[in-house]
Amino acid sequence: MMKRHPVASAIAGILLLALLGIGGWWVYGRLFRTYAVTRRFHAGEQWRYQVTQSLQVGQQSITLNLFYTETVKEANSDGTALVERVLHGDAQTLHALQQSAAPLGEIPKRTVWRVHPDGRETPLSRKQAHLSLGSAGARLYPLHPVRIGEQWERESEMGSIRSRFLCRLEGIIELEGNPCYKIVARLESLPGSLPQVRGTLTSYIDRQSGWVRQEEGTITMTAGSLQMSSQIRIHGQPVHEGTNRRGARNG
Repeated sequence: MMKRHPVASAIAGILLLALLGIGGWWVYGRLFRTYAVTRRFHAGEQWRYQVTQSLQVGQQSITLNLFYTETVKEANSDGTALVERVLHGDAQTLHALQQSAAPLGEIPKRTVWRVHPDGRETPLSRKQAHLSLGSAGARLYPLHPVRIGEQWERESEMGSIRSRFLCRLEGIIELEGNPCYKIVARLESLPGSLPQVRGTLTSYIDRQSGWVRQEEGTITMTAGSLQMSSQIRIHGQPVHEGTNRRGARNG
């Protein structure tokens, strides 16, 4: 039987240990490492979100294309921020959006919020408290560091709609060159909610800034015999990033 050369055996052993080490770190990172998925704020920063929403009510359907901006007016030492959210769109689109929300109330074009790192948002005007265009992914952030595969719950109340989000951190992926946390959530109604809601949402949260880069999903609302289905896609980026990319293309 051929004997293995001592040097070859040593190299093989080193390679095996290296592979075991890599595998061990992968398992550790997958099963035990936790991630603090939090939103961070800097005074003056601004994000722009493009929204495409398709609504289906009975035999009628409509697609809305609009956008909103979020501007950090004030960043505080406790991690919270004062954020102004402004809704933009042509007159016809904004009118259609208001009509779709008519049973619940009017959606203000401009709102101001006290926003927390864990996604919680407090409206700073009673007028906007009942029905406002919420921040993308605001209700999906975990309240504590989580592992990949870990699940958590968040609850939401918007006017008469009371719902629960059952969330899960699926992993970390790259979206347009930006590492992002991928969070998948199942939406269900809480007792007493009117209308009843159900659906699924997938949110991609920028790992560096904690702001949402993209969100997509389907939501169905039911009140008696009336049912409305909505497919939504939201794409966000810092305003300066969009300017830089346009400049690069133009250059």
